[in-house]
Amino acid sequence: MIDGRDIAPLLKGESKFVPAPGMKKSLNATVPLRRRWDPPREWASIVKRNEYNDAFFYHGSHGALAAVRWKNFKLQLNPRLQLYDLAKDPGESNLLRNRDVLRKMRGMAIMFQDEMRRDARNAGEFYPPENASGRTVIAPEVLAGLDSKLDVTYAHYGERTLEMDVYRPRGEWGKLPAVVCIHGGGWAKGSRVHHAQVAQAIAARGYVAATISYRLSGEAPFPAQIQDCKAAVRFLRANAIQYGINPDQMGAIGLSAGGHLAALLATSGGVEELEGTGGNAAFSSLIQAAVPMGAQTDLMSERNRNLSATEDRGRIWRLFLSGTQAEQPEIYRLASPLVHLDSLDPPCWFMSGENDDASTRAVEFRQQASKLGVVTGVTVVEGAPHPFLSQQKWFDQMADTADVFFDEHLGRQ
Repeated sequence: MIDGRDIAPLLKGESKFVPAPGMKKSLNATVPLRRRWDPPREWASIVKRNEYNDAFFYHGSHGALAAVRWKNFKLQLNPRLQLYDLAKDPGESNLLRNRDVLRKMRGMAIMFQDEMRRDARNAGEFYPPENASGRTVIAPEVLAGLDSKLDVTYAHYGERTLEMDVYRPRGEWGKLPAVVCIHGGGWAKGSRVHHAQVAQAIAARGYVAATISYRLSGEAPFPAQIQDCKAAVRFLRANAIQYGINPDQMGAIGLSAGGHLAALLATSGGVEELEGTGGNAAFSSLIQAAVPMGAQTDLMSERNRNLSATEDRGRIWRLFLSGTQAEQPEIYRLASPLVHLDSLDPPCWFMSGENDDASTRAVEFRQQASKLGVVTGVTVVEGAPHPFLSQQKWFDQMADTADVFFDEHLGRQ
């Protein structure tokens, strides 16, 4: 028995696949395993129900999901995704490059983990005792599968420099898509280390990921922050060979203030005054996909007009944008991703905590983007607040959602 299914007919050669209950070939045909089938939107068109039911899921010695087997294919999940064709390579010595199969089987793994979690079965995911609080950690075996270059200087402003930390899956050959990770903190605080786990999780899924520092509003007001983000994209593009990057496939992800900057990075291509002088001016700062999380996209809204004028909560807005919306309407317009939105902009997928302010779901942005033919959508993270990345279950949902989206729009060779 595997996953509650009788595989005797398969082992005895009576069937080439695990027989469905209706075939009356298995011992438990009269009491078939009843499994849920409500795949998330991104997997519904990729994984068919019969394919999912024919897959087998392997767990490691500590209970963590380790691999998926479907037909003659096997996908190892840790420390990085590795696909093998067991019919041609039973020793699992030669990696198979088949994007469609890899994506389908990764989807099966995600769906299976979700099934285990929702059915409260103690399998599929393992949280070690030291993480009993549920706070986000990156597993040691995942970190062991990454190469890193820390404190890489990517921009110069006189004697002032800005750095990034770059992560890449170890042993991956060829050019990979790159994702810039932008931390939050109300544009006034925070550090690139606060998005290190985001970068590590993204890199572990087959990307070059860079978490960046940028000038905070106490040092320099807008547009310094977006200029730094654009400088980071130009730097990675200029050094694509050194870091093994496909310069035509660049993305961005960020939470809160970082989400706003990721959205603005996506929509402000060609806006000269936002480019800055951070270096590598000969290279483009355009990106091809963005995942803004908890992001403000309409800085000209009535909500943000009122908020910018409040004594307490409006302080970060006034520091960032040199005043209230009423005082600095042109600066607010320049900083608003919605203002710059046009049909040439890349796909944007938003994420927002269920308990976050509704403005972070970018309703008007998504409506206008859809009219313009720009791919967009939103994932609302159930039960989550604005800062949802600190909890493992929400962090994992972020990483899986971002991976699906980036894979679709950036792709991997």
